[in-house]
Order: sequence, then structure tokens, then C-alpha cells
Amino acid sequence: MARRNSFDFAHTCPKIDRAIDQCKDNIEYSLIPIIQSICEHIPDEKAEELAKKYAKDIYEVVADCFESVRQTNEEMRDAANAQISDLEERIEFLEYDIKSLENRIDV
Repeated sequence: MARRNSFDFAHTCPKIDRAIDQCKDNIEYSLIPIIQSICEHIPDEKAEELAKKYAKDIYEVVADCFESVRQTNEEMRDAANAQISDLEERIEFLEYDIKSLENRIDV
């Protein structure tokens, strides 16, 4: 009787997606005061527009980092599932050995 469990941890993609959105927002909001300090007379709306554009450009450069994390998580989940499967098979084998030994004692 196979147990066939899998890694008991919620999928991380939604959490990574939220971190990506937070990163984009942090980049954008961090750029606004930088832009305003460089161009002291720039209107707020223009600084925000430029920050949004530059944040998008910066994020495109760092996006691979997040995707690497996502891929690593998938690989870790696959490895954990394989290890669980191996352990389940080992448990089944040991349970069979125990049953065989119990039967020998009963004889």
C-alpha cells in the first residue's frame, strides 16, 4: 500500500509574484526622490512618469533573478518529492521485512 505523499509546502509562485510586484513598486518609489534631486524643478507628475519608465527598465535587468528563484523552487520541490518517494519505497520494504520476521516468529 503506497503512501504517495508529496512535499507538504504551499507552492511559492504566488509569493514570488507578490515579491516581484513589491520590487517593482520599491524601485519606482525609490527613483522619484533621486530624479527630483537631480532635476530640482521637475514637476512631480513628470518625476513619477520618469520613475515608472526607469523602474520598468531596471526591473527588466533584474527579472532573471526572480525567475532563477522560481526555477530553484521548482527544482527543490521535485527533489523533495523524489526523496519522499524513495523513503516511502524504503518504508514499504522495511514493513514487508517486519511482517516476514513476525511470520517467522509465529511459526
